[in-house]
Amino acid sequence: MGTFNDIRARFEMAINEVAKWKESMQTAYNGFKQGGRWIEPKTGEIMRCEFDPEEPENDIADFLMLSGIKADDYSIEPANYSGKFDSWGVTFNKPISFYGKDIKPNVAYAVINAVDFSGKGPQIIGDKDLTPDKLGLPGTFQSQTALIDSAKASISRTITQPDYIEFCHKLIDAVATQKESFNDVSKIEGIKQEFIINYDLNEYADKIDAKSIKTIEKDFGEILGGIFMFSLIGEDGSGVTFPQESNLKLVDFFFDGLAISSKAGKGAKASSSGYVAAIESAIKQANWQPTVEELDVLDKLLRPLVAKPSEPDNSIFLKGSRSSGTFSNSVRLFNAHLDSKSAWSYWIDETRMPAGNLNRDAIVQSFIDLKENGKLNKTISNFTRMTNIKSSGGKNGKLVNALIKARNEKQSVQALNDILDQGLYDILIGLILYGASKELQVVINNQYGDALTSIINKSTTVKQLYLDFKIKKDQIKFTIKAMENSNFKLGTLNGIDSWKTKAISIYMA
Repeated sequence: MGTFNDIRARFEMAINEVAKWKESMQTAYNGFKQGGRWIEPKTGEIMRCEFDPEEPENDIADFLMLSGIKADDYSIEPANYSGKFDSWGVTFNKPISFYGKDIKPNVAYAVINAVDFSGKGPQIIGDKDLTPDKLGLPGTFQSQTALIDSAKASISRTITQPDYIEFCHKLIDAVATQKESFNDVSKIEGIKQEFIINYDLNEYADKIDAKSIKTIEKDFGEILGGIFMFSLIGEDGSGVTFPQESNLKLVDFFFDGLAISSKAGKGAKASSSGYVAAIESAIKQANWQPTVEELDVLDKLLRPLVAKPSEPDNSIFLKGSRSSGTFSNSVRLFNAHLDSKSAWSYWIDETRMPAGNLNRDAIVQSFIDLKENGKLNKTISNFTRMTNIKSSGGKNGKLVNALIKARNEKQSVQALNDILDQGLYDILIGLILYGASKELQVVINNQYGDALTSIINKSTTVKQLYLDFKIKKDQIKFTIKAMENSNFKLGTLNGIDSWKTKAISIYMA
């Protein structure tokens, strides 16, 4: 499958350049709101940046106006594109050029606030604020001292609050105290080991907001991970490399040619696209042939998970929305792998949904049909019992739970009407998709679990480096796990309230 450097070169070739329209928009936004948080928008989004929490829609309208877009050219309404951040859907009534990007009419584009304003107060350190890219640290550092000096200088330039600067500097100092345990990168092949660093951090438990701590753990963890690897292995190799404009699948940085995936806490479940890319690349580069069982995993599970969207157009409830790959790929797998005894089949049978040509409108309509036929409470109760769904969190958890926990038809109808009146169709879709994804998880892991693990083990030599802050215990914990000897499982959709935020995942068990 090639040397570490071969793998590194292959991943480096997969880097995508940032679209020019995003760069132009960022420049304009920086002039519009100096010091405001801006994050590169993802597919389906036109803006992901900080807006006034008191009057966000006015703020968005002002920025669009300054961008040459008149108020009569679009409509805006609250949406649920992100389970964590406030979001809106902006629909244009004519073709628009947005910093050189062609915007289609009658299609809802996502606008997401880049700051979480829920809870006691805003987080000071936002998502992506402390990534290597944002801190200007892409490139190679051949010594720990060089990396530490650059990281501290960048932190001091980037963060304005003294306590937060001091906290990040203390984290760097703490991680640098890790004693060398290996004298060569090859010695951690197949490793699974925890490393506990004891350092006095307790005073920051009350100085740093909890959301920022989580964000620092996730984003700044990549840089701390590089510092840790120097301490763990030494400086005899080629050092740490943070890829330029990194968009690599599964990999966050390289240490002496070793590919490292940085994780916070227990680690987010990776999307399937990274594994598919790694597997297909390994097959091509190393010229090896998967077994029949491994090919089944690739053809019947992994490739369908990352296929292009094929959802039929929505023309009633989600009129103008673009086709969702997460939706169509999930439905394809449900139809292929869930049998007649599943809750998915039960819902289709009870509602007569067109399973083979399904769109999101049809799922919303299925709830309305059940209401009109007086079968809403019974059908939802049976479906949630079969999928073991008992409650939902998230922004719209109360609305969802009213529907899930309704005791009779009247309560079910009221709960459904409340959801429909607010146009929150995605949570109805999420209830069915998330439940079916839980069923799919069981079926796939029972039927394909061994082959899934086998083909990933053969295709990857990436090490996962987990970072877990225990501030009140004055501890920082790193855990290294090797993909090539780990077990892998299929996950589920993200949840009822946030199913759109991430496709069905694969995770290390």
